[in-house]
Amino acid sequence: RKVRILFGARQTGKSTLLKRLAPADALLLDLQDRRERLRFERRPDEIVRLLRAEKRGRTVVVDEIQKVPALLEEIQRVHDQSPGKFEFLLTGSSARRLRSAAANWLPGRAHRYLLFPLINWERVGANPPGRLLLGGRRGWSGRFPAAGLESLLLYGGLPGVVLEPEKSRQATLESYAELYLEEEIRREALVRNTGAFSEFLELAALESGQMMNLTKLSQQSGIAISTLRVFYQILVDTFVGFWLPPFAGGARKRLL
Repeated sequence: RKVRILFGARQTGKSTLLKRLAPADALLLDLQDRRERLRFERRPDEIVRLLRAEKRGRTVVVDEIQKVPALLEEIQRVHDQSPGKFEFLLTGSSARRLRSAAANWLPGRAHRYLLFPLINWERVGANPPGRLLLGGRRGWSGRFPAAGLESLLLYGGLPGVVLEPEKSRQATLESYAELYLEEEIRREALVRNTGAFSEFLELAALESGQMMNLTKLSQQSGIAISTLRVFYQILVDTFVGFWLPPFAGGARKRLL
């Protein structure tokens, strides 16, 4: 009886997963659609009227909830007034937009999940052909191709990219980075200088997987340490990057 929020970077398969899991009669609100987005931006309580007209329970899927943060208030209202009647499944690709809008994170009412790109278990084809997937629905049951370490580091694990021929993957990833800059950075005005952030992305890619010393990196790159912190936090908030904490036996040592 919790609202479920599924976060993850763009193209990790959030929408595909929820559409596969949700019943066929689920109500789908796609906030990527401009008309749908404008409709709920003008009247966030429209979702309340929609659901009040429902005589029986229903699953409600809201795609890219960060585009209309005000909807979370209305979802809480429906959730509290009709407990157990509606099942809410939400997706989001930016926690920063929700945080900057002081959005209602539905404390005590929601469970949050994170969808990563493909992991090795999926890459080696652990699902044999013909197996029933996801609650008994028969879907694509082929195998994601296994990859060597070099290919994994170069091209990553986005499902769509992995299924492409190798010769087109680079172009797809370049386009992905450009769209990410355009949609998540420039449109949301997360940084003032997108050119500087674009250069930072290259630096972050080169430093990926290394022991991180922001002071040293600031001295070498000429980027202020405060700016580096903001830029790295944007990567974390949009689920493009993750801090890997140190391994230590004791909690105090790990925190230090």
